[in-house]
Amino acid sequence: MELVKVYPKLRQLLGGTPRTDLLTASRLDFCLTLLPHMGRQAVARMLADHDVPIGVVVRVLASPKRRAIDS
Repeated sequence: MELVKVYPKLRQLLGGTPRTDLLTASRLDFCLTLLPHMGRQAVARMLADHDVPIGVVVRVLASPKRRAIDS
């Protein structure tokens, strides 16, 4: 089964809304796994370098759901 077809279903199962931009979504997910090792500033810089809109970066890194990943 193609990832494009499975990914929205996985997001829905995990309680999130389906994402339409899968490239940005995969970049965000990858960088969030690096967050505990690299820190917020480095992750934000990496996402900005890969053309993730700054509004999305700020929203994701400032989200209370994402803060738990730091500890």
